[in-house]
Amino acid sequence: MIDLSIIIVNYNSKNYLRGCLDSILNQNHKVSIEIFVSDNNSSDGSIDMIKSDFPQVTLIENKDNIGYSAAANRAIRESSGRYVLILNNDIEVLKDSLNLMVDTMVKNPTIGLLGCRLLNSNDTLQQSFGYFNLGFLSEAIQKIFFNRYKRGNRLVGRYLYKIHKKFKEVDWISGACIMARRDAMDDVGLMDENYFMFFEEIDLCNRVRKTGWKIYYTPDAKMIHHGGKSSSAEFDRIMIEYRKSQLYFYKKHYGVSYMKILKLYLILKISFLYIKDTIRGLLTEKDTNKVPGTLISVIWRYK
Repeated sequence: MIDLSIIIVNYNSKNYLRGCLDSILNQNHKVSIEIFVSDNNSSDGSIDMIKSDFPQVTLIENKDNIGYSAAANRAIRESSGRYVLILNNDIEVLKDSLNLMVDTMVKNPTIGLLGCRLLNSNDTLQQSFGYFNLGFLSEAIQKIFFNRYKRGNRLVGRYLYKIHKKFKEVDWISGACIMARRDAMDDVGLMDENYFMFFEEIDLCNRVRKTGWKIYYTPDAKMIHHGGKSSSAEFDRIMIEYRKSQLYFYKKHYGVSYMKILKLYLILKISFLYIKDTIRGLLTEKDTNKVPGTLISVIWRYK
């Protein structure tokens, strides 16, 4: 039986995907691996690149962009490893990280999901896990913390580096790198395909914890998460998909009333930011024609 099945979902990210695959295949692994790329109908040459340059990779060609969760699930169903590693295509796997993560899972049989230390392209810390699962208030607090860290707040930076130094049980781990025990996935089920993108990993973490499996973070294994760049048109769609997934998540796990409160909060927040940026002259004429009307309309109509 294969030790580790590596699952990568790709959509028009040829260069990042090449870097990700190279970072895996240019290492000597103590564990046996198989690699699946589930491609969501890319048009940038990704498929031809895999076929010509990475024949050892199993390619799944989806006829449409079916979303992250559905594409990942297709590959997971075809895989056979004791452990499943779900990776973003803009991840660079650093030396021995796969060996360390599998070894951690072997030594700790109660762990269902395991995350690692994620770094930005400049080697600074990236949020790799979260402690709290108390709703959108805690989500907002964590975002404020990391925004202050990114802006150079030394006190917040020292705190975040401190909590990322230890091997520990956490509430959730970043979806950029999730190692799952096959037995846990069998108990919990695959990713919820109602999430086109975003929040699918938090949903999975919630379900894993509810079944009694533990979620851990290890600082010993490290990976660089480069963060793919999007065009303005793609960014608009990403924001819409993010909010739709966010609303679905809170409806699913906290109920309709909580989701309605979140809708009101988001509409007020987006409207306030739009008015503030308009006053400050930060929006172009093109922006003012579509922002935030489309996003607010999507949020308002969500049921």
